[in-house]
Amino acid sequence: MNIPETRSVQLIRVDPDSECFYALLIRDDLPIIINAFKGWDAKKLPLSIEPKPNIPVCAQYEGDNLWH
Repeated sequence: MNIPETRSVQLIRVDPDSECFYALLIRDDLPIIINAFKGWDAKKLPLSIEPKPNIPVCAQYEGDNLWH
């Protein structure tokens, strides 16, 4: 883990059905986090909306892949 690149979030809830977790970003780092998610799964389409801070982010594991 690269400590300088960690981001602060507040866990909102965990969805047991989809195994998603929802986190509220504490700082304006959403574009950085979204780009990291996209880099882990190149099959995902580019974002169609401009990322904004302080909105929920959902991430989910599928096999060895983490996607948002």
